[in-house]
Amino acid sequence: MKAAVKYALCIAIAWFITNGWAYVCVFLGMRWKMAFLTAVASAYLTFLWLPFTPEKIVTLWIAHRLSRIVFRER
Repeated sequence: MKAAVKYALCIAIAWFITNGWAYVCVFLGMRWKMAFLTAVASAYLTFLWLPFTPEKIVTLWIAHRLSRIVFRER
């Protein structure tokens, strides 16, 4: 695998860890009419859309750590 593909995969996994779960929970909470699940996920997403949220930094840090753990060069 090329390095760019490996890192893109790690960024996708890191994005799901930091953001993706909330989008899934909003969808499922609205679909299954679970107010608590929708409220928690919506509150987290509202926090993420604030101007100075360090979410991108955390996502890139997680992706970097994942790439070092998963794709060790031997």
